Amino acid sequence: MAKKSLKALSTAALAAAFTTSAIVPAAVASAETPAEATLEISHYVVEIDGKAVQISAADFVEMKAAGKIEGSAVKFVKANDVVYTLADFTAAKASLAGSNPTQEDVLKVLAETEGAAQDVELYEAAIGEDGTISAGDKVAAPAEELLKAAQEAVAALPTVEEVKVEDKAAVEAAAAKVAAAKEAGADVTELQAKVDALVEKIAKLEATPSIESVKAVNDTNVKVTFDKAITEEIALTDVVVTEKASGDKVYIKSVKLAEDKKSLDVVFYDTLKNQKTYDFAIKIGENALKASLDFVVGEPAQIQLAAQTVKKGDALEYKVLDANGLDITADVTVAVNSDKQDKFTVEKGKVVVNLDSNTTAFVELSFTKKDGTVVKSERVTVKAEDAKPVAFADHWTLSTSSTEPDYKAEDYKQDKTLNMGSTKYLDVNLVDQFGKEIAESNVKYETLDASVAIVDENTGKVTPRKEGKALVRASIMDGDKVVATKTFELNVVGEAKLAGIEVNAATIDVTKGFTNKVKVTLVDQFGNPIEGNVKVEVADKTIATVEGAETQTATAGKLTLTANGLKKGTTTVKLTAGDFSKTVSINVLEAGAVADYKVEGFMSELLVKDLDSTDAKEDEMTLKVKSVDANGLTIDELTTSEFTVAVKDADDKPVTVTDNVISVSELVSAKGPFKVTIKVGSLTVFSGEFKVTDNRVAPKYTVKSNKVTVSSDATSALNGLFDTNVLDFGDKNDAVNVTDVDFVSANEAVIKDTDVKGGAQGVTATTQDGKTSIYVDTVTVATTDGEFVLDLGGLKVDVTVDAAAKADLAAAKQALTDAITVAQNKHKDATEGPNQGEYEPGSKATLQAAINAATAVRDNAESTKAQLDQAKTDLEAAVTTFEAGKVTTP
Repeated sequence: MAKKSLKALSTAALAAAFTTSAIVPAAVASAETPAEATLEISHYVVEIDGKAVQISAADFVEMKAAGKIEGSAVKFVKANDVVYTLADFTAAKASLAGSNPTQEDVLKVLAETEGAAQDVELYEAAIGEDGTISAGDKVAAPAEELLKAAQEAVAALPTVEEVKVEDKAAVEAAAAKVAAAKEAGADVTELQAKVDALVEKIAKLEATPSIESVKAVNDTNVKVTFDKAITEEIALTDVVVTEKASGDKVYIKSVKLAEDKKSLDVVFYDTLKNQKTYDFAIKIGENALKASLDFVVGEPAQIQLAAQTVKKGDALEYKVLDANGLDITADVTVAVNSDKQDKFTVEKGKVVVNLDSNTTAFVELSFTKKDGTVVKSERVTVKAEDAKPVAFADHWTLSTSSTEPDYKAEDYKQDKTLNMGSTKYLDVNLVDQFGKEIAESNVKYETLDASVAIVDENTGKVTPRKEGKALVRASIMDGDKVVATKTFELNVVGEAKLAGIEVNAATIDVTKGFTNKVKVTLVDQFGNPIEGNVKVEVADKTIATVEGAETQTATAGKLTLTANGLKKGTTTVKLTAGDFSKTVSINVLEAGAVADYKVEGFMSELLVKDLDSTDAKEDEMTLKVKSVDANGLTIDELTTSEFTVAVKDADDKPVTVTDNVISVSELVSAKGPFKVTIKVGSLTVFSGEFKVTDNRVAPKYTVKSNKVTVSSDATSALNGLFDTNVLDFGDKNDAVNVTDVDFVSANEAVIKDTDVKGGAQGVTATTQDGKTSIYVDTVTVATTDGEFVLDLGGLKVDVTVDAAAKADLAAAKQALTDAITVAQNKHKDATEGPNQGEYEPGSKATLQAAINAATAVRDNAESTKAQLDQAKTDLEAAVTTFEAGKVTTP
């Protein structure tokens, strides 16, 4: 019998199988057309523990497989008087008392209906006679159906690049469907891979910190707080702050993570602007965190001042906060109310204490707001004291000198060890009662174990007695009172003793009439070089000699000996140091006829900076040409007039060198690599290629401002402004000078870069006021290591040309010139002598010195208007003094 489709199944067939109206609703039984009897097969209406839900077969199986309905009473039921699936009919026998049809009757109908097999299988596996699912039951569903559900769920998920933490629930639901399909035997390899990738990415996103808040501490300091600790370092270049409206970058001076790694302290060079919004972008690993700060400065709302003790001349510690808690101390000038009013100096953002040592004063700070409201601090007691050491700082070391070491030096290393037979000094670092480092004073040292080491109680000089650990105590004294103590452990090791002689060659060959070298090293028992004297004895001085005295000093354990070949033969040189000796053989050979030439001194690489502490130079090579015989023995060394050295750069252009010396200083403007050719006559005896490596370290810098005002000679002014206002070279500021700024101007009518390639540097500014922007490509700086060109990558700098100030400067210079002319004429016309109208002896020399000083200021292109004005005032005063010395009576 052919199977019928569900839509073609007649209501008569359904009525024949189920005669109870409770099972087959009247609407179905009376349907006139097969279409009205269509049955849903995509979902089941299921009652789980008394709650009816509509659920797909796949989802039901998934719930069962996941153990979410274990032990629950489950029934396939009717909903809204419509029976949804054939399995609902089947379930009627188990769920409704008094139903007539048997299970066999229903299965018979299902068997005649196309597509009903899956429902039959589901029914038989899912529910038994009582319709209850028990723990551990398995619900078998077709793998194809579960796979399809998994595919649909995964297809709806975002990509790995697009996924967000908010997608976690959807990803977990899809993962459950993939797991169900896999359990049913479906191949879910690709689905599993995508889900795993999404799960991994979400885990990373959850681990990535986010910015909780950005809060200004004051107008140059912002605190960024994260929701979790930062596990990676944050560098200065990882933080970018821009002013939202203009897009201008705000230059950062420093960034520092808090100890708990949950906040970042950002310090700016310039102050933030009131009523402006700033965008923060912080790179942490592969993630970029973003947040904004609305910077608003209010009037003072609170002044925080606590009782304190300060050093005379230091400032009070206090804070002025606005209503939002922003620290605006630096921008507010407070008033001081005190019983010793004259002992306090008020400046903007500062109150300096001038109290005498060990005196006190009552102090109250206040500020009057625009509306007349007065904000006051608490009245507190302020005491002044002289600074005195009260505790030991973290730094201490042993030093070979009683002079305090530089603990801040880059090459500083703590030393806790001294050798027997030597002495060192224990140097400690102290802090005063204000927490500042203070010079060592009033420290007494105490020996705790004299058998190991003894320390001088006043100087800290440590003399070792035997190997071992030595404890030494230092005490800060205030008269006879001990203020603080600290115990230090020193390591005493054995005296360095000569343990052997090492040479770089046991045998050396030298051609008659020429020399060769042998390097000697004295070593101690630890294998370290040790200074000492070496006795040098040549067995046969008619064959060879060694330059220098018979006893020579191995400075720092090193000694180089030069052997001279006198005649053919073999001899030895005996080296003796203490109880140790070493013998080196010297073979003196006679060369045959000239067979070739060899070149010595060639280097494949030259360094711009010579770092080697030895005599050998790394920034130049000295080439020597020697004639050799067939065995390679030197016959003669050619003079520089007997051979030529030619060097060409990468563009095959000749580079001028001096005789046989190739120096980096001669290659500065050329491009490498370089080729060198050496000829004897027209015969090429050597060709080689070398490179020049710039091993210098360019000065590191940060940009601290992108705004300058040019008010004097444009070239020198712009260089100076970049040197002081735009770029910060840290602790190298004094050693770095900007010599040229290369830029493109957005308005050359205001300022223009007039540099000529290979020529003089120049910047031209207009004679009228103007503003524009320049885009700086490079800045050339001069340092102790030479010149560097720093790439600023088109840094935008806003330039204001203050022509009025420029005109004032020119006027001041002219006024000084006029004053110099007047003074010089007076000097020229004056005569020294005792007669009336003459001047006191020596007064002309004094006036000329004043004229010379004024001329030097006028001729200095860096002189400011204030300096020119002061020079004029000083010169005029000198002229007045000169005139006052004029003899008025005979």
